Amino acid sequence: MTTINLDQINMDNQDDPYDTSAEEGKEINENKKIDEINDIDKLKGKLQELSGRLISLSIQTSNTNKRIESSLKMLTTQLYDMRKNMDFIRAYIEVGIVWDEDD
Repeated sequence: MTTINLDQINMDNQDDPYDTSAEEGKEINENKKIDEINDIDKLKGKLQELSGRLISLSIQTSNTNKRIESSLKMLTTQLYDMRKNMDFIRAYIEVGIVWDEDD
């Protein structure tokens, strides 16, 4: 007949007070989110620069070719929409960070 030590079972089920793996996981996850936000900001800056160049090109070609001008305006609008979507994504990631901090 085998005897079971109930104290040992209870000890196995308790959390280790020195185990920091959960905290380290949260920190790594938060750092990853911060990196994603920084990447979005860099992309948004590049889109802003490209949008400015398209507007400048559109002004230069405004009297020469209406088809080119209309295409450039459409591209500028699409770039604006992409930047706006990046703002939404960035805000979603930031809210996720706030929720993680509250936990």
